[in-house]
Amino acid sequence: MDLAKHVGELLYFNDCVTIPGFGSFLLEKKDASYNESNNLYSPPTKSLSFNQKLQSNDGVLALHLSKLLDLSYEKSVIEIHKQVINWNEKLKISKLNPVSYTHLRAHETRHDLVCRLLLE
Repeated sequence: MDLAKHVGELLYFNDCVTIPGFGSFLLEKKDASYNESNNLYSPPTKSLSFNQKLQSNDGVLALHLSKLLDLSYEKSVIEIHKQVINWNEKLKISKLNPVSYTHLRAHETRHDLVCRLLLE
């Protein structure tokens, strides 16, 4: 199961996607603005942050998976848990810490960003 893909899909419609036992991706939207002093327009932006401390299951991801993949809610929770174990093992082996904060790169979609964050 490509859990990163599903997290990316959920970020299109939600400002927060929690991966139980792993952490939460938080999306912050900023409106377009105009600075009169330097006659500069700024486009709307979105920034994505990751908070490892928000790990409680809010049910959003598991419910999404159960509906999309025709799984029971309980089976979805188990599949998420298996993926989280896999990611945590990879993080320990590579001695990397989870990403704490990043911005969407100009050429990336939100899906690309989530995949990049989960692989880094």
